[in-house]
Amino acid sequence: MQTLARNGLSAAQGTALLTAPALSVSAGCDLLNADLSFAEDISDDLVGGRVERNLYANIHGTCDLSISRDLAWGNALVRPHMTLTDGARSARFDLGVYALTTPERRVGETPTTFDVQGYDRLYLLSREVGADYTAAMGTTYRQALLNAFASAGLSGALIEGAAADSTLPVARTWLLVPDNQADPDQTSSPVTWLRVVNDLLRAINYRSVWCDEAGLFRCQAYQEPVVRASEFDLTADDVLRTIVGEDRTVTGDVWQTPNRWVAIASNPPTGVTPSEANGLIQVRQNLTDGPTSQAQRTPPVWSKTFSYEAASSAALAGLIDRRVASDRRLTRTVEMSTGPLPIAGHADIVTLTDAAAVVFGKAQATSWSLPLDGSDMTWSFELIL
Repeated sequence: MQTLARNGLSAAQGTALLTAPALSVSAGCDLLNADLSFAEDISDDLVGGRVERNLYANIHGTCDLSISRDLAWGNALVRPHMTLTDGARSARFDLGVYALTTPERRVGETPTTFDVQGYDRLYLLSREVGADYTAAMGTTYRQALLNAFASAGLSGALIEGAAADSTLPVARTWLLVPDNQADPDQTSSPVTWLRVVNDLLRAINYRSVWCDEAGLFRCQAYQEPVVRASEFDLTADDVLRTIVGEDRTVTGDVWQTPNRWVAIASNPPTGVTPSEANGLIQVRQNLTDGPTSQAQRTPPVWSKTFSYEAASSAALAGLIDRRVASDRRLTRTVEMSTGPLPIAGHADIVTLTDAAAVVFGKAQATSWSLPLDGSDMTWSFELIL
C-alpha cells in the first residue's frame, strides 16, 4: 500500500529510476524516539541486513540487522532506509520502524557487532492487557480504537473511513485469562492489545491494523484486491526493462477449498436471534464456477462456518464475502525474485506479465524480503484474476 509517486517523483519517474541500467543502491538507518521523532543517524553503524513483510503474520513487518553499536535493546526504535540513484535522479525510501530484540554479540570482533531481530510497532501492541477491558455499547468504533491505543500507551494511529463512526451494538468485554486456562473465547491465551484492536476493526469489516513505512498504525476499510488499482507492473517479458529474476514458481492448490460458506453474528443485539431473515446469518455458495464448485466436486458440498462479531448485517455480509474471495484467491500463487524495490509496502497490488509462466493480470503481494545490500529481493503473490 505504497506508491511509486513518492519522494518528489512522479509514477513515471519512479518507474524509470527502478528500471535504470546504472542503478546504485545504498542503505542507512535512523534511531528514533518513542514518539517516532528523529533522534540520531546511525547509518555508519549499520553493517547490513534485510527487511521483510508477511501479510498473514501476526506482526507483519520484521527485520534482521547487523549493527556495530550497543543500543537499548527492547526499547530502541530504528528506521532503516534505502536510497536509489541512477545518476540523474535519487530517492530515499523509508522501510518501516522496528523495535529491536534478542541481540547476538559476535565475541572477539572489532568493532563489536550485534546481529539483532526487529519487529514493527505491532510488536508493541502484542503485549497482554493484564486486566478485563471493555468497550461500551454506543461508543463509536473510531473512539473505541483510539481508547485502545491510548490504553496501550501508544500514539501515531490513523483511522480512516466513515464506517469507523458506527457504534457498538452491545458492550464488548475482553476478560483477563490465565495463561494455562482453556477458554475458547480467548483462544487459550491472555488477551493482547493487538487482539482488542483487530477485534474492533473486524466488526466493521476493516483489515487488520498494520504499520506503514513511517511506523504509523493504519486502520482502513477492507477492499477486495480485485477492485483495488494496481500500484506497479512486474513484467518478465520486456528484456530491456525487466527487473524480474529467472527464478519463478507458480503453484495451484485446491486442497479442501470450500464451496459453501456460512457466517453467524456472534454479537446480536439483546433479544435478537441470528437468522438469514434478519441478516445475522449469511450463506454463500459456489454452485458452478470452476473445479471447486458444487457441480464439479465429489462429494459436492464442502462447507466452512465462521462466527464473527459484526457491527451490522451489512458488515457481516462484507466479512463473509471477504472470506469467500480469500479462500478462492489462495488456490493460485506465484513466487519470484526481482531487483530491489524499496517501494514495497503492505498488501501491494501489482500487475504481473509472464508469458513463460502463463501468468497475466493482477496479484496481491503476500510476502517479500528485501536485502539492504541491493541484491535481488524475493516475493510471494496470490493471483487475483
